[in-house]
Amino acid sequence: MIALSVTARGEKRLAKLLQGNTKRLRREMAVAVNATSKKTVSLWVKEVAKELATTQKSIKATIKVSRKASASEGKSPTAVVTQKKTGRIPLRDFGARQNKKGVSYKIAKNGKRGFIKSAFTVATISGHVFARAGKKRTPIIKKFGPSPWGVSIKNQLTRPVRKATEAELLKQINRRIRFIKLKQSGAI
Repeated sequence: MIALSVTARGEKRLAKLLQGNTKRLRREMAVAVNATSKKTVSLWVKEVAKELATTQKSIKATIKVSRKASASEGKSPTAVVTQKKTGRIPLRDFGARQNKKGVSYKIAKNGKRGFIKSAFTVATISGHVFARAGKKRTPIIKKFGPSPWGVSIKNQLTRPVRKATEAELLKQINRRIRFIKLKQSGAI
């Protein structure tokens, strides 16, 4: 979980520009925090994608903005970005390829391909990978790769995302200041 809120430095600059209009100040800060939270989701997905050899789309399904910032009175505008504790991603999303002997896949971005002997893919079930539990005539088991949440925890990926988020928040506040100045000058 990553919580975003406006720093005092950015708030002072906005307050000075808006000349004490607290309602508008809260609204502008909420806009900046919400724009930053969207960017945080993107940054977090990219950090996880550096580790896993899968699509960003399958990772993004686990990371959401769970609470948006609002301009309500008495509260500092805060947004929360969380990653769901999801199950593992199906092995088909890791480039599973079937040959005569089994199925190969690649989990780590810079790792080697793994192999499951006697596994198979089923095209009618969206290309999922299955393997038998034992000898012939035993139940088939669907195969999975790692969970994006587990990769984030194991590799401590929230640290670099937090640093990038702080820089992005200052950038968004500067963007709002520039917009207000342009609006006040009549350019917009």
